[in-house]
Amino acid sequence: MIDKKITSKILKEIKLSENILLHLHPSPDPDSIGSALALQEFLLSLDKKVTIIAGDSKDKNHLEIFPNVKSIKAKNIFETDLSKLDLFIILDSSEPSQISKLGDSQKYIANIKKIVIDHHPTNKNFGDLNLVLPKHTSTAEILFDLFNLWKVKITTNMAICLFLGIYSDTGGFSNLNTTPQSIYKCSILAKNINNLPRVMFEFRNNSSAQELKFIKLGLVNNNILFNNKVAISAITLKDLKKNNLDVESINKVQLSETLRKCKDWQITIAMVETKSNYNTLSMRSRNEKYDLTKIAKRFSGGGHKVAAGALIEASPKEALKQLIAAIHKCFPELGEP
Repeated sequence: MIDKKITSKILKEIKLSENILLHLHPSPDPDSIGSALALQEFLLSLDKKVTIIAGDSKDKNHLEIFPNVKSIKAKNIFETDLSKLDLFIILDSSEPSQISKLGDSQKYIANIKKIVIDHHPTNKNFGDLNLVLPKHTSTAEILFDLFNLWKVKITTNMAICLFLGIYSDTGGFSNLNTTPQSIYKCSILAKNINNLPRVMFEFRNNSSAQELKFIKLGLVNNNILFNNKVAISAITLKDLKKNNLDVESINKVQLSETLRKCKDWQITIAMVETKSNYNTLSMRSRNEKYDLTKIAKRFSGGGHKVAAGALIEASPKEALKQLIAAIHKCFPELGEP
């Protein structure tokens, strides 16, 4: 259930504010993008001045399916003058590092009023107002409920953004977080979307040649461990440069999702060195009994039981060693590496 006292306070703060900031988290997914754009349209209907910043990720080529995507500013939080803003609504971000990993986000945003709206169970409730609903599939689903609670008319553009956010975070309604309620809400949104099949075709088939090349590289560098139950694709910065792949162009590739297609691999992990000794982890599991937040928390990460992320600051060789040790510690039932 949504706490109506909190939602009333959130709406009150929105109405009292004139200049509102929204953001995308690093390596933004459709939930991050769709939630920000849908909320922006609502705020604009209230005659608010709204700024959406792209955050750490500059590449917007994969966002073209989203309505009004050109309104997103190519800047991060540290390039944003917060003194001119009244309110920062932080979406789909469990902690300040999900605003930016380029500096001390928590310190930088200390003096602006903050509202956190999120669905991650690891959320640290770092806002002045916090609406954190882990049973919701996505931040987009939370916004759907908020808009209905506030009796907001959901436009076609908002419907596309929310639908894609929910669809993506449920893995196309195949992830374990999918609920009958989330599917029902998408059916309502679908009624407001003209030519939904075309929207979905463009959404599902928009990979670049570079992204497919990255998937190939991931398969080549795949390590099968723990009695064929764990797959770790370890890609170094040297690998990326050798194959003329830049970090921005591969940000949206869900390599761990691709690996999870193999029915034998219970845990799949993409470990990518995005800058020197800076290894990002994208983790997926096929079963909730392998709670990936256990691994993520060891490396100051977070997420959900079957989908989580983290960061290991070490050489790729040392990072892989630490990751394997963490898996062994968290899930001894998998046996030896």
